[in-house]
Amino acid sequence: MELTARTVVVTGESEGIGRATALQLAACGARVVAAARSSERLDEVVTEAEGEVVPVAVDLTTADGRSELLDAAKEPDALVNVAGVARLGPVTELSDDDVRALVAINVVTVIELTRGVLPSMLARGSGHIVNVGSVLGYVAGPPLAVYSATKSAVQGFTDGLRREVLGRGIDVTLITPGAVQGTAVLDRAGGVGPGTPVDVLFDVTGVRPESVAAAIREVLEHPSWLRARARSVPRVVGATRLGTVPVLGRLVDEGTRLLRQRTGRLS
Repeated sequence: MELTARTVVVTGESEGIGRATALQLAACGARVVAAARSSERLDEVVTEAEGEVVPVAVDLTTADGRSELLDAAKEPDALVNVAGVARLGPVTELSDDDVRALVAINVVTVIELTRGVLPSMLARGSGHIVNVGSVLGYVAGPPLAVYSATKSAVQGFTDGLRREVLGRGIDVTLITPGAVQGTAVLDRAGGVGPGTPVDVLFDVTGVRPESVAAAIREVLEHPSWLRARARSVPRVVGATRLGTVPVLGRLVDEGTRLLRQRTGRLS
């Protein structure tokens, strides 16, 4: 897809992957319709962007918020679902509100926005939907079991949608980042103290949001049957898909058990 003059909806745009994606796509000439809750952060991105960014400050977990975003986008050429939240802790320690919030933004919003843009894409026979999942959708574990479940749902929805629209001119891509530096998702999740395994994982071994944004831009600009299907960032973390193989999954189970025995914690 040639991005110049194309309309691309990007959610979760005020920080991290969403922000980096909006800036990169705008710099390539796209008209970026950017959604986030914070109008102040959206305004910062508009000022920083080298190109057109249309800010839409909405709560995407509400039908009214999603409608406002889609009204601003009209009939977009692409939808990039980045917005997401995380909650850390054992399942028994998460509140009902925590679980509902995870499902609402990480799963329901992705599905509903897709349902909103898909009819016009199908009518004209072109379009691209990019959903940002996580390697945790392949290999789930504490203290992010519920978060991992939502990302598994994104993976399943993306795979099913791809097969549903095959041959109808629509590309559907799953982006699965590993740990990402500089995002505030885990800061808001709670329970991430300095020096904990989760803290080390994200701050030391994580990739930059700009790297994930570059992968999103590449699959939008140059879709192919293999490239447009799924992309891990960095590519090496795509090996986590092997965790779904029963024998290898058992090794992950044992590794988790040994880590708990040795440290007494997993967060």
